[in-house]
Amino acid sequence: MKIKNLVFGGIFICGVIAGCNDAPKTVTEKIEETIPSVNEHTSENSLSWAGVYEGVLPCADCPGIAVKLELDKKGTYHYHSYYMERKADTIHQKGTFVWKATGSEIILMNNGQPDSSAQYRVIEGALEKLDIEGKRIEGNLAPNYVLKQTKVEEGSK
Repeated sequence: MKIKNLVFGGIFICGVIAGCNDAPKTVTEKIEETIPSVNEHTSENSLSWAGVYEGVLPCADCPGIAVKLELDKKGTYHYHSYYMERKADTIHQKGTFVWKATGSEIILMNNGQPDSSAQYRVIEGALEKLDIEGKRIEGNLAPNYVLKQTKVEEGSK
């Protein structure tokens, strides 16, 4: 009987000790999980991303939307677009952009507010347009949602 109690007691103590290892994370630990380490390679700190990006994005009722997006190291952008084969004016916007916590995506700010329709994943030599939820666009048209870098800002990286 004594051996049985010792075995059950030992199992109970091991369970208590193992349960203590799953202590809730502190606020600092939770924040640190979302912020890339200084030594972690991200698009922001590893790529020559500042420069000019151009491409033609898909359009439902025209041949495409011609886009030119200029990003600079100061965190500002100039955006120009027009609907091809339409008599519509060119859209010009300028403002700032912010990096998401991952360090690989940016979101353009519009009047000081994040513009969910203007999110991009920064990759080597290009920007991938993301959907309104910040997710990658998938399917047959996915390759058409890429703006190629046509000019690199001097001193970039």
